[in-house]
Amino acid sequence: MNSEIEQRIASLQAIADDVKMEFGDLSDQQLNWKRDPEAWSINQCFNHLNKVSALVCPMLSEAAETGRREGKLSDKPTKLGFSDWLFARITSPKPIFKVSVPKLYIPDEGELPNQVERFLQLQTLIVETAKGADGVDLNRINCPSPVSKLVKIKLGAWFLSIIGHEQYHIQQAREILKLSDFPSA
Repeated sequence: MNSEIEQRIASLQAIADDVKMEFGDLSDQQLNWKRDPEAWSINQCFNHLNKVSALVCPMLSEAAETGRREGKLSDKPTKLGFSDWLFARITSPKPIFKVSVPKLYIPDEGELPNQVERFLQLQTLIVETAKGADGVDLNRINCPSPVSKLVKIKLGAWFLSIIGHEQYHIQQAREILKLSDFPSA
């Protein structure tokens, strides 16, 4: 297996393990709690990530399958171009600047069913998507953003960005857990 894909899969699986351990036993009240109406709840952090994954995974799978059919194969690591680097940086845990959440990805309001469970299901799908990209050229296959078809990112950069984006919002959820008025079980 391509070492970059192996690393991405290991990161995705580690994120899933951490999420299950840290958030898996929270009650619905805890998952939906907000300190103030404008803030996101833990459930909303995961709802946002779920919306992204549900839209991005099928596109990445299709791009990898198309690349394989077209003979775009390589085990070379991803070389980020400027737009790939920028995309990875603005979706990372320490973004160089913040951007507003596109409408497509704004989390739902109100009391939500458990979004952590859905996140873990989608994380399995992302891992399978990464496995499906093993052996394809992570540099020559570009995949558009669901937000704008004008934005095309290398397949390898997408996996890097997904991991960074998840780390960003999981840290956001962790900060909610640390609040002094966060409800106890």
